[in-house]
Amino acid sequence: MTGILAAVGTAVVTGVASKIGGEAAGWALSEIFSGPDSEQAQEIKNLGVQLDQVAEAVSAMRLELKNDMNYIQEELREIKEEQLYIAWEVRDNDLQEYITQINVQYKRFSDYANNPKETSKLEVSNIVEDILNTNNGAANAMAQIHTILIGSGKDKGVLQLYSDMIEPVIMSGKQSCYTALDSYFNYYIDAAYAQQRALYLLIEAFHQQENNPLAKSQRINYQKFVKSQEIPFLSTIDKMLRQEIKEERNILEYSKAVQDYSGQGYYAAHYNPTQPRAKAERILANSLCLDVTQKRLVVWMIYPTLSSGGVLYDKRDFDGLTINVCIAGNESSSGISPSYSHIVTTIEGYTGGTLYDLYTTDHKYKRMVFEDLPGGSYGLKDMNDIPGLEPVDGSNQKVDYFQDPKYLNYQMIINDTQKSNFMDFSVYADRR
Repeated sequence: MTGILAAVGTAVVTGVASKIGGEAAGWALSEIFSGPDSEQAQEIKNLGVQLDQVAEAVSAMRLELKNDMNYIQEELREIKEEQLYIAWEVRDNDLQEYITQINVQYKRFSDYANNPKETSKLEVSNIVEDILNTNNGAANAMAQIHTILIGSGKDKGVLQLYSDMIEPVIMSGKQSCYTALDSYFNYYIDAAYAQQRALYLLIEAFHQQENNPLAKSQRINYQKFVKSQEIPFLSTIDKMLRQEIKEERNILEYSKAVQDYSGQGYYAAHYNPTQPRAKAERILANSLCLDVTQKRLVVWMIYPTLSSGGVLYDKRDFDGLTINVCIAGNESSSGISPSYSHIVTTIEGYTGGTLYDLYTTDHKYKRMVFEDLPGGSYGLKDMNDIPGLEPVDGSNQKVDYFQDPKYLNYQMIINDTQKSNFMDFSVYADRR
């Protein structure tokens, strides 16, 4: 389903590249308005077909999502927690109202794209006016979706309300955290897809009005807007994994969740990025409608780990650490610093002890985002020789490193086809 966002993002950026030098601005409505020739009309039709195919995939996803939510409601009713569903549903109804507003305008746009020769100048003029309407146009709907997703003031957003209602479902054994995460990701994709379509409509409308500066600025402003949704969206992932670990019902699910929660650091001999986090980061990257020149990496530093080894966590300032990345073949350099970062505490708990307790200790990660990188292969900058990050004695007479070699050996590749990549690592991963 992450491909849905990638398809629309690509249409936003590359669908107009030949028209205005690669800058993100629409062209379909402008060409319809001026009366397209046969070649242009076919290009517009091809675009319309592509967008219709994406819409069909979204319709199938929404049907699956509706079934998932009905199931969650039944599960909550069984465990006498249906009020959590009702609290989410009230805010979700508001969300769906604004998604529907965008759907209506977008459907008209795609119909015109499918029939450019039959679309009148008056129809184009009317849809542009509707898109730019300050009360119920695309910009207002996009802003309302944003507020409903993350909340405002004391009002919780639907992402937090979703987390609140799904945690007891996982704890009761009615659903695994991985099934719950799949539904949660689809829920966010549906909202993010609506925001993308709103962006697309705004670009088209401004360009049709020959306001290229505003058309070109839409994607830049949109990216800043969407980035503020990243942490509210990501914070729920580790909470769901935590619930799976606490219950220990299914040994396979439990073992998988333990590894995922700790960034593949607990007993694991080899490393691959944690799949729920990697999928979430792909969703976010695809939702940004990255320019053809934009490439980015994301690194999560997980701490403390699930190890109860010799590291005194309350004596180490992991919050203040910045992890750089190095391009392959240039490991001796100081590396590239993150463009921005977040420190996220997903579980608040007791921090007075010296050893990690799964059930009472804070769980944190520092998320570092590297933007506008050249294509290539990247890895973590080796910090194992930094004062204060020295190796420590682990279990079974093993040595635990701040960055285990398995993490340092992992390479993240980005190029014109794969514009983003991700890895996570667990500090002082237990090598028992």
